[in-house]
Amino acid sequence: KKKVRIDPAPAVTPDTGTSSSSTSTSSISTNNSTSSTNSDSIVLNVHPTNKAIPNISRTQTHTNENISSNSTYNSIEISEQARRFAETRFPFPPFVIKFNQIVDEKTIIKFMVNDFLSDYKIDLNFAGHRLKNKNELLLFSANRETFIILFDEQKWPTTIESMNYEKIIPKHLPPQFSIVLRNVPVDIEINSLLTNIKIDYPDVLNAFRITGINKKPSTLVRLDIQNISVIDKLLGKKFIYYENLRLGTTEYLAPAKVLVCTKCFEIGHFRSTCRSDLDHCRKCGVGVSDIKQHLEKCTNKLCCVRCQGLHDANDVRCPSIKSYRSILTKSLLSTAAAPVHQQNVRADFHLNDPDFLYRMEA
Repeated sequence: KKKVRIDPAPAVTPDTGTSSSSTSTSSISTNNSTSSTNSDSIVLNVHPTNKAIPNISRTQTHTNENISSNSTYNSIEISEQARRFAETRFPFPPFVIKFNQIVDEKTIIKFMVNDFLSDYKIDLNFAGHRLKNKNELLLFSANRETFIILFDEQKWPTTIESMNYEKIIPKHLPPQFSIVLRNVPVDIEINSLLTNIKIDYPDVLNAFRITGINKKPSTLVRLDIQNISVIDKLLGKKFIYYENLRLGTTEYLAPAKVLVCTKCFEIGHFRSTCRSDLDHCRKCGVGVSDIKQHLEKCTNKLCCVRCQGLHDANDVRCPSIKSYRSILTKSLLSTAAAPVHQQNVRADFHLNDPDFLYRMEA
């Protein structure tokens, strides 16, 4: 049995105080969804369900009080906003299209949908979009099929509506395109393993050994795969052969991102619902009436507003964020529908550790 820690995802501080320019356009496959004010999206591959979700609220802590992280987070209640943020935020990172002139987002999306349908017989489906500065469009894929076709730069049109453009493609595949190999001996060299696997499965792009407790290598290896059918095939087989070894396969679950207010930097609520009268500096934690003026002149030492640690409020190493993420991830998984590919896998969540620990047993 090996205990390993899934690498923590960064904390997310969405600013819902700003308005978005996107609109509901079901005719162009945006699923009647609104766009996000934050370009970072969650990567939680746990198939959450809305059933049996209790209405739990977390009492917001006054940020001008000195409260230790240990006393505050010994008993954590997950707010409904934090749960909803983790479950409903766009599951894929955005594709960014930049133009040199003002554009209409509906026209651009309609062109993209028609172009890919005509050339590749693919029906693009977007969960939402956002238009920045009237010339920079962020597109959020609604499913893996849409994401992977857009991830291939060669398939993009030369121009859009006769306009030149610059596209920004996500650097890495999101966790929805990853699986985990189990029981991989630590003495196996990862590059050798990857080369061997690519012989039968050339769509496997990368292999990474997951680091365990105390940064020691574990027997779990993550594979990034750019073909949905290959992912489904390997998960359906439940194993893969490497030389004389039979390695089990299972879905890769990314930890949930933590919702952090951009006004008071407490965890679990949006800026729009924040009850703090003052904006708090993410560096020194001081509450001020004019945060922009304060940030221009702030020379105070680092002091986390939550735990008073020597780091800014967005630092993923903050014990408050680690503790909250641990409870949030367990809460989401406990109410999620059990994935069909994990019938022979049991996950144990150890909540007494500030990091999210994941143990897989055959």
